[in-house]
Amino acid sequence: MPATSSSIVFAAPPLPNLFAGHRNRSELVLSYRMQGLQPEWVEAPDGVAVFSALPPGKYTFEAIARNPGERKLRDGKRSCPYSPPWWRTNWFYALCTLAVLLLLYLGDRIRARNLRERSLQLESLVSERTRELEASQELLRIQATYDGLTGMLNRVAVLRALGVEIERARRQGSTLIVALIDLDHFKRVNDLYGHLVGDDALRWFAGAVGTAIRAYDHAGRYGGEEFLLVLTEVPPAIAEQRVTALHSAISNLTVRLEDIEFTLNCSVGATFFDPSSGSPNAEALLSIADQALYEAKSAGRNRVVFRDAAVPEPGNL
Repeated sequence: MPATSSSIVFAAPPLPNLFAGHRNRSELVLSYRMQGLQPEWVEAPDGVAVFSALPPGKYTFEAIARNPGERKLRDGKRSCPYSPPWWRTNWFYALCTLAVLLLLYLGDRIRARNLRERSLQLESLVSERTRELEASQELLRIQATYDGLTGMLNRVAVLRALGVEIERARRQGSTLIVALIDLDHFKRVNDLYGHLVGDDALRWFAGAVGTAIRAYDHAGRYGGEEFLLVLTEVPPAIAEQRVTALHSAISNLTVRLEDIEFTLNCSVGATFFDPSSGSPNAEALLSIADQALYEAKSAGRNRVVFRDAAVPEPGNL
């Protein structure tokens, strides 16, 4: 009989059926063996023959029945081809190996895809955080550099710009103008219309200054309603003329805010920096411009006073 498992089992009645012609089968003593596998006979008192873990091949099963009382022997043979089950065949092993390799390949592909997606997510997160950090740094830079009300450079930044331009002028032998501007009677604007209107007026004036100067000039809020201008690369011959033209552009300024309209005037005190003539440092230039501004205001306001920078004493350099 063909077998499809790793054990071949011959159970009664199959084994006794080999001796079906015997009249009293209950008295039989059965022995069996598998040719080519078992050299000795094995008794099977219960009529069951069991062979475990047979290799594939064809076998001949032999059985002997003997009756102790009759002392007769009968034998029987049966051909028993055996092939392994499908899950123990080479093709199944090859298929399992291929399946394992395929699973490993798919797992590696999934892992690589997950790594790529994770990498893209991390890159996106880093880019977003970088943009946020750059935006935060830019905001901090603006807050540290610009006046929150007028949008002009604040006091620290415009003084820094003055120092930088003085050093550059000394290296390159160029010239510049330092001008202090003060709005005339600005307290009246706050008293008549309130501080909110006064803030709008300061913004209005800052816009006019920004329009009147060049892109490479510097303008900053020096304090309150006072402003500092650094005008670079102005030839000495036209320095005073340049300041007068600037005053004309930003003074007698009509401010219109909804149903309110008034005029802003300003006084300007200015000086000229020429490194070839031994001009003073930033502090001395500001002092000279401040004295010129005081003279402009004392003389009736809404005017320009331009003073040449005196050669400083050695201790003031």
